Amino acid sequence: MSVHNKMTVLADTISKKSRRGLGTARLLMGLSAFLLVTSVIAVVLCTRVEWSRSMPYLIWVHVAILLVFGAAVLAARRLHSDSSARAGPRPRELFAPWVVVVALASIAAAAPNWTGTPVGMGKSPDGNKVTSRHWHSSADGTRFYESINRGAPTQISRAEYEELERGNFAAFARVWVLFSFISLVMWRFIALRRQDELLPVARASEPDTPVPEDRTTRESSSTNGEPGWQSTAAIASIWCLTIVSNMFGFVAAPDDMVCAMPMSSQMATLVVAMPLVFFVGMALFTKRSPFLSPWLAGLVDEKFGIGSCERFVVRLRPLLLFAAAGLLGAAATAFSCWRSGAGDMNWTAPLFLASGSIAFAIAHFVMRFRRVPGV
Repeated sequence: MSVHNKMTVLADTISKKSRRGLGTARLLMGLSAFLLVTSVIAVVLCTRVEWSRSMPYLIWVHVAILLVFGAAVLAARRLHSDSSARAGPRPRELFAPWVVVVALASIAAAAPNWTGTPVGMGKSPDGNKVTSRHWHSSADGTRFYESINRGAPTQISRAEYEELERGNFAAFARVWVLFSFISLVMWRFIALRRQDELLPVARASEPDTPVPEDRTTRESSSTNGEPGWQSTAAIASIWCLTIVSNMFGFVAAPDDMVCAMPMSSQMATLVVAMPLVFFVGMALFTKRSPFLSPWLAGLVDEKFGIGSCERFVVRLRPLLLFAAAGLLGAAATAFSCWRSGAGDMNWTAPLFLASGSIAFAIAHFVMRFRRVPGV
């Protein structure tokens, strides 16, 4: 079989795979749109107590959104990456005017307080700030109880119980709106990418022709990988803004919920250890920097030269930046709570931030040792 015939067969195989992927992406994009509309309807139902009673019949939306979103994540990881093809859909293609309109509508639907549900949990009868709230009904459904800050349960009326349920349903509905919109954008991205893969198929079946040197090749050969003053200034600005913004925590007013959060010693240990287990474990298996998106890297490399995005991320050292921010945040939180004079100060929040800071630093050096791209 000649080289030309082999290229034709390969092009046909890629074409069939891309067409199947395009059809699936469009189908799931439509399903994401349906889930988004259903989620907005759920938010509307939560504006009144009597309407919110129908929310248990919409619990299937929660499962469907998780499945569609998870499938989008897996499909994005399996996208065919071809260095000869363009990086992917441009932002103006991905965020078409109708997508922007849907985004604004989703933000309006998911915004807090427009249904009258408060952001915080208010004050307890003794005047303390409410940091946790639990409620339940009796086995026969005739009595209702509420526990504030893990205290003793007190009996409440049916109306109070249904109002608490309505607020809980409203929070879920808003999360549904956001995740269904994110799924819609992800499946649109995948559909556009699959559509792009179909473009060079016809050219692949034609005899080879000389490929002109493109702008990316010219720029990469001219820069020789040397950083410019613009990228250096951007990196210095990002580091300065991050450090300065975290320094404001030393003069900010203490948060009662953070300084005295009610939590058992077992749960506090789990919370503090979680960053070390998660981020260090991630560093042992990840194949590229979590801050190096192939799509964004392709767009940046097309404009500034091959490898520009990776060089910028390597010089930025975002994991060490997060480590520094976490350390400052832990110190600021501890100082703020100490300054407030809270006798029963809970150290879970400062230790969690410090644990995250250490975890980011360890993850950086582990990935550097493994020579992970972008670190």
